[in-house]
Amino acid sequence: MKHFSWLITLPITLAVVVFAVSNRTPVEIDLFPLPWQPVLPAYLLVLASLFFGFLIGGTIAWLAGVPQRRRARRLSIEADLLSRELAEARRKPAATPAEAAGLPAATPTATAIASAPRV
Repeated sequence: MKHFSWLITLPITLAVVVFAVSNRTPVEIDLFPLPWQPVLPAYLLVLASLFFGFLIGGTIAWLAGVPQRRRARRLSIEADLLSRELAEARRKPAATPAEAAGLPAATPTATAIASAPRV
């Protein structure tokens, strides 16, 4: 993978250097409401425009992903909570059917009285 990145990076770098060397002609930029009229090489103007466009596009893409990242974070927290609850439920002994129904648990005395022969 490291060599593959060099195969991509090297030609792009070479193209940028050739572009910069061949476009050194000074260009005057008129920034209308401002009093300045800077004179810059053409390659600097083009490369700076591409760089700022890249930054603006990256910022827009990052901001567009905020709802998905927020939802993923919320679901991750919920999954962790449910995982802890499941682990806790597995550690506890299983409830009797009466406890599961919400009835009071049978005590040994009540069981003995209920099973005693009736006279």
